[in-house]
Amino acid sequence: MNAGDYSSIYSRLKNLNCFQCLQLPFSGFSFFQYARLIMLIFLLGCHAAYASNDFTASVDRNTLNLNESFTLTLKIEGSAFASKPDMGILSEDFIILSQSNSSSMNIINGKKTSSVEWILQLRPKRAGKLLIPSFHSGNLISNAIPIEVNSGSASSSQKGSALKELDIDIRISPEEAYVQQQVQITVRVSSSRNLEGFRLTAPHIDNANFLDLGENNFEKIENGIRYLVIEHNYAVFPQSSGKLYIPSFQADLALSLPNQRGFFFAPPSENRRLVSEPIELDIQPKPVNYTGDAWLPAVELNLQDQWSNNTNTVSVGDTLTRKVILTAEGLHSAQLPGIEIPDIDGLKIYPESPQLSDTHRNRNLLAKREQSYAIVPTKAGEFVLPDTVIIWWNAKTGKEEKRILKGRTLRVEPAATSTSTSTSTRASSLSNQGQGLMADVSNHNPEDEDKPDSPIIPGADDTIEKEGNAIENDTLSDNIYWIITSGVLLLLWLTTLLLLYRQKQAKTSDQIDSSSNGKDDQRLKDVQALMRQCQKACDNNNPRDCRRYLRQWGKHHFNLATEPTINDLRYLCNDAALGSALNELDEYLFNNNGTTNTWNGKKLGQQLALFIRNQKKNTLLRKPEVTLPKLFPE
Repeated sequence: MNAGDYSSIYSRLKNLNCFQCLQLPFSGFSFFQYARLIMLIFLLGCHAAYASNDFTASVDRNTLNLNESFTLTLKIEGSAFASKPDMGILSEDFIILSQSNSSSMNIINGKKTSSVEWILQLRPKRAGKLLIPSFHSGNLISNAIPIEVNSGSASSSQKGSALKELDIDIRISPEEAYVQQQVQITVRVSSSRNLEGFRLTAPHIDNANFLDLGENNFEKIENGIRYLVIEHNYAVFPQSSGKLYIPSFQADLALSLPNQRGFFFAPPSENRRLVSEPIELDIQPKPVNYTGDAWLPAVELNLQDQWSNNTNTVSVGDTLTRKVILTAEGLHSAQLPGIEIPDIDGLKIYPESPQLSDTHRNRNLLAKREQSYAIVPTKAGEFVLPDTVIIWWNAKTGKEEKRILKGRTLRVEPAATSTSTSTSTRASSLSNQGQGLMADVSNHNPEDEDKPDSPIIPGADDTIEKEGNAIENDTLSDNIYWIITSGVLLLLWLTTLLLLYRQKQAKTSDQIDSSSNGKDDQRLKDVQALMRQCQKACDNNNPRDCRRYLRQWGKHHFNLATEPTINDLRYLCNDAALGSALNELDEYLFNNNGTTNTWNGKKLGQQLALFIRNQKKNTLLRKPEVTLPKLFPE
């Protein structure tokens, strides 16, 4: 079947009605032609679905040294069976150290999502500004990524050619910052020996908000020696001007001892500790010439809006939804100001609860605030939504800048009203009938009464009149019968659909409520049972069981995907006394090199009991209730 055949088929399909479509297999098409037509439609649908996929490329860092590696991730959303891109285009500027791939498919509330990822470890071949080119997978094209490669290593230049087998390095950016501006802290621990365990302890910084942005692992080669580098990134937001003191970071490492055998032939390990030098920064106050209402020292800031409806045709009573999106790089979402639409006569504006989110990119925090508004016109006319202006401080240039979101003019038309034409039509008909009757009377000649056109049959007029009345009455009764029957059947059909819909909604709601309540009740039971196990281990002075139950308790109590470390629990609980007791537990387990020091679990048990009492019961398991204003107030 060629293209001309498909064109003729399409022209025939376009002219078919619904009943004729049912007769399609019997209207001249052979079975194979019909099957190939169905296959063509299926492939076109698959092509449309495949064309809607999203192909993205990302790296764990954009700036590195020539002797270091980095991670490139290629991801296709919407398909778990996409073709593998050609990785050979990387060979000109990069060495592929390793590569792996994974695919996933999830079905949540009947909605299917799938994706496939390729993860590559790369090392640059030369210094300079390199470019990771766009990859192709079918009709999809990924984004290109610029990479800046420095020619040397900061650590080697500072410490000479003799590198240590273990080292800790702290990097601060920027070294001079304003109050509430993000300060990047990068902690790098490098080791030329194999690691059996690693733990990095971050200090407490006074008068500052401290956020963990995650960890990256990569390799570097110095003088022919391979080093494993563990890089941890933090974001610090100073809350006051003056001196900001950053205490030392502490890294505890468990190193394997080669060519030695331990218990049950397991290689023994050696515990080592690295401590960084403390750092002191000068934090500047907000500039006196800053004119903005909210102090926003950011690397980049953007402002945009989205409308869910067509604003060109608006009538009284219609509902418009406007979403204002404010994004900033180098700020926390809690720092982003709210955006208000002023009251306008003729428009009812109902703001919804804002949605805040934080991610990170290139060691910078990315903050996002989404605010939606429901706008209902109450009268016709033109209404002007004013411009929205956000003043912010560009931390790169050290200058004040503006972001302007253009306003919009809404032209509201009166509400559409249905006018009845039956009265005027009936009046016109009655007028025409009256004019016809008057014409008959005026044209009537009395002499014609004595000259009948046809012979007079006794009773003929009465018979004809009765038959006409009978036919009219029968037709009217039949019409009324069918109208009433059709109306009753339609009403019963609509009632049945409504009852089925309500039954389905009630069943779905009951299933969701029972499932949600069951999961919450089970998690609460798990949290209580694990805390009892922790208290029992504390009473028995069993530090290993206590640490194991504590991590399991933290996962369920804070609703995490994985078990947190003791250091994570210290920050999640945000309790100084409990944090001190947790540090003593880890100190005993990790650094008790065969000494006879004992661990007193009573202290940790008391602090845990006090922490639980101070928590509101079921706070983490209770669903928030958000009450919004009515859309149409009475």
